[in-house]
Amino acid sequence: MTQPERPRNWQDLTAGFILNNLSDEEWMLWKALCIKDPDLEAEVKSMQQTFNQFADIVPLHAPSQQLLDRIRAMVQYQGAIDSQGPLKVPSVVRQHHRLGQQWMRVGHWLTTLVGLGAIAFLSTQVYTLKTQGQQLKKQLNHHHQQLQNANVQIADINRQLEQSTAQLTAMEAALAQAQQR
Repeated sequence: MTQPERPRNWQDLTAGFILNNLSDEEWMLWKALCIKDPDLEAEVKSMQQTFNQFADIVPLHAPSQQLLDRIRAMVQYQGAIDSQGPLKVPSVVRQHHRLGQQWMRVGHWLTTLVGLGAIAFLSTQVYTLKTQGQQLKKQLNHHHQQLQNANVQIADINRQLEQSTAQLTAMEAALAQAQQR
C-alpha cells in the first residue's frame, strides 16, 4: 500500500497536535489528514512518547497570569453564551500559548548543538588517530632501517666467515702437505 501524499506542513500539524496548540483551521486540516493517512497514528504515538520523555526531563513553566486571565475571560464569555448547553473548550486553550513552538525551537537548537559536539569529538578522534598513525609509520620506518643495517652486518660477517674458512682450509691443506714430507 502506498502512503498518501501528505501536505508540505504535515510535520508542523503533527507537532501542533502533540503539543495541543493548533488553531481551529489547523485542527480541521489535521483531522482530514488522519482520515486520509491512518498510518500517521503510529508516527504520532512515537512523537508523543518522545515529547513526553522530554517533558518529564525538562520542567515546563506555568502559564503567565495574562494568559490565565484571557482563558478565564473566554471561558466565562463562552459560558454566558452557552448557558443552556455544555461548556465548549475555547481554541485558546488548545493553543497553549504556543509554548510548544518554543520547545520545538529549543529541540532544534539542542539537536544542532549535539550534532556539532559529535562532529567536534569525531574530528579530534580523527586527528588523534592520524597523529598516532604518523608516529607508528615513523617507528616502522626506523625499525625497517635497523633491520636493513642488521642484514648488511650479517652479510659482512658471513663474508668474513667464508674468507676465514677458506684461509683455514688453505692452512690445513698446507699443514697436511708439510706433514707428508
